[in-house]
Amino acid sequence: MIVYCHSYGFHHLGLGCRSGAYLLYGINSTLIWLFCVLSSLLAHCYKESKKGTATSTFIWGASLALRHTAKTLAACNAVWLFLSAIFQFTNLDDTCWCNSSKLSLHSKAYTVITYTDPLLASIKIAWAGGLTMAFLTAALFLVALNVLRKRPAKQPESIPLQPMGLESSH
Repeated sequence: MIVYCHSYGFHHLGLGCRSGAYLLYGINSTLIWLFCVLSSLLAHCYKESKKGTATSTFIWGASLALRHTAKTLAACNAVWLFLSAIFQFTNLDDTCWCNSSKLSLHSKAYTVITYTDPLLASIKIAWAGGLTMAFLTAALFLVALNVLRKRPAKQPESIPLQPMGLESSH
């Protein structure tokens, strides 16, 4: 298959090798998170249910299956991210086919030959927006975790007692 590289503009559209890899990583990460949350919810439901029933056995099995699936997907996701970084930093994915988004645009694909100032500005804005969203998501998670966790009840302070039957002798 021959891929022709030409420059029709300066905006990237569609999915290329890098953006497709990042999108796949993001979808997989979201799926892993969902499986972990569902596994935790099912484990909590199992803890609250009557043991030994068919329903409780199913809930426990589903919780275990989701947990193991999430761990397996997380391991695959780590390998995928590592390989994506290798491809990016060794320029293995710096080809006309990858840069032109040929994967999703087919015959309408193009590639950027030179980066203009407006393109570089939009790239910086996209990075800043992504970092801001990641920070806010993590902060919101930490706030929710602190608000929703159960704190132990405060124990009344104990008053030191003197042993009975001991009298001071003068």
